[in-house]
Amino acid sequence: MSNHKTPQAITVAATFTIEPILSPLQYVLHEAGLELDVRFSPYNQVFQELLTPASLLASNAGGINLVLLRVEDFIRETTDRAPAEKLIQRTTGQLLDALGQYARRIDVPTILGVLTPSPGVAEGLRHDIKIANEELMAFARSLPGIALMSQEEIDLVSTDFRYDSLSDELAHIPYTEEHYASLALAIVRKVHALRVPSHKVLLLDCDNTLWRGVVG
Repeated sequence: MSNHKTPQAITVAATFTIEPILSPLQYVLHEAGLELDVRFSPYNQVFQELLTPASLLASNAGGINLVLLRVEDFIRETTDRAPAEKLIQRTTGQLLDALGQYARRIDVPTILGVLTPSPGVAEGLRHDIKIANEELMAFARSLPGIALMSQEEIDLVSTDFRYDSLSDELAHIPYTEEHYASLALAIVRKVHALRVPSHKVLLLDCDNTLWRGVVG
């Protein structure tokens, strides 16, 4: 009988083209001492991945799942404001329901990133997306097994050169190489926090240096 084990993996689902993150993600995982494969679900199949019992996310036993959402991706082909607003509201409700079903069914630790809109989003829709993001994040915080990766955590490791409007238009690759690398770093920091127990320190005072007492 073979003792070969299937490598544990990070399985990634995103609403945009996420594959450019592969190289920096593999590098940072290796540097952090996290021996995890990286697997991608099909392009823009987040709903299917959350809801299907046989999806890559659902079958990632022992690994870490990663879901990256940009609400703007759901209105990518919608040019008029009123239909776009309705689509944002409807999609947000569907995402809340899908995340709830997923969390009840799956016991794999899952990192959820709800990303801010790009500069190309119409000004009139930015408020609607902000409200949608807040609803998604608030709900995610209430779900078991979901670790929210905040925009602040991403900003801590990001440069100013984030968006590439040309590659976004041509191939739905919204970010520069530098920002995909920044996302990789933020993701690995989150994975490390989930996979590696934090160190605990026991401090004893036996000579009245820190507290009034023989031992504190």
